[in-house]
Amino acid sequence: MEDQRIQLAFASADAGYVRRVVDYVRDSPYADRWQLTAFTNGAALRHYLRGGFPVDMVAADAGMRVELEAAGEWPAVPVAALYENIGEIVPPEARAVQRLQPLPQLFHALYGLYAERSMMRRPVAGASGPVIAAVYAASGGVGKTTLAVHLAHQSALSGIRTFYLNLETWNASDVWLGGGDETAGQPDGFAQLLYTLQSSPEQASSRLAACCRSDAVMRFDYFEPCRNPEERMALQPGAANQLIDAIAGSGLYGLIVIDMDEGADALHMAVFERCSHLFYVEDGSMASIRKTERFLSYGRDRWGEVFQGIERKMVLVRRMPAVALKGAADGALRNDAVGIGRVPVRQPMIHGIPYIEAWRTRGDGRLLPSTRYRSMVERLLQATGIGSDETGPKGQMPC
Repeated sequence: MEDQRIQLAFASADAGYVRRVVDYVRDSPYADRWQLTAFTNGAALRHYLRGGFPVDMVAADAGMRVELEAAGEWPAVPVAALYENIGEIVPPEARAVQRLQPLPQLFHALYGLYAERSMMRRPVAGASGPVIAAVYAASGGVGKTTLAVHLAHQSALSGIRTFYLNLETWNASDVWLGGGDETAGQPDGFAQLLYTLQSSPEQASSRLAACCRSDAVMRFDYFEPCRNPEERMALQPGAANQLIDAIAGSGLYGLIVIDMDEGADALHMAVFERCSHLFYVEDGSMASIRKTERFLSYGRDRWGEVFQGIERKMVLVRRMPAVALKGAADGALRNDAVGIGRVPVRQPMIHGIPYIEAWRTRGDGRLLPSTRYRSMVERLLQATGIGSDETGPKGQMPC
């Protein structure tokens, strides 16, 4: 497969710093996104740029930038000006990026600059763009977000570039993702992109990379939870579809996984209509089945033909109860045509998503994926066709 990594010329007179950056990228998932050529000497950098070697972007400290300007050899590609002190002079052709910051944040900032300045577009498979899958449950506590995060994680591991979009009012996905308190001083990417959609909608797709984050463990892109929940509470169906369209229109992703909270209002229906797959999660308990009955009955009565179309793309996923795990065989993913309580369903139900007790009892610290759960999710992706070769783009560690 053609190498689609970003060719980055990274230049700094600080040899120790350059070595740390190179070692970090080489030994991390970021090697799937970046191809680094490092320089500690200005003459070597200029010679490389003159030589016609592939360069998509340059990141250079102050000394290196001065040499490029003095020689009249400023690159025609996006340039990140690595700065150390606030107020450091940066050429108007470059974008200031703080040099001394955690390396994941550094490369996230570099990727945001590259995507914005280059207006990067990679073709997605088919005219319809990426696969869009929503995950929903009418009952809380059945493992909806767990499934959504693992769908995104497993698809990313398989090589599909994936965006995880959490549209819950109370977004707690940060228990799975890096961030939380350490990002408290950073801009609210979700709110920023919504503002861009209102003020300059034509720039939303190109601004996406600067607004989102990526996680080196889960290997997909996402927005940090909203700092102001009213941003999510005020979200209207049209704006939600604009947001989804901006992510899909970026050309960066082969799969978008949308994590929805409980409800069955116009916003939910708009998102469900926009999706190609709707994973409905329940756990087989009496309460969960009863809520599912009422959700299906309400949807059919209230939304009529719209809901009938949504049901045709619904995949019912039953999480195994904890007591059933002792007698369950590994790999016991079953696909049965069944009903939910007293309401017949129009799609098969997939059984076998496991209950992981450790996730319930874990204290502080982020949750980590389970190998057993991942195996079941991989089968689920294959069963629904999302893991097929036609899903693209592939081959990235985003941002």
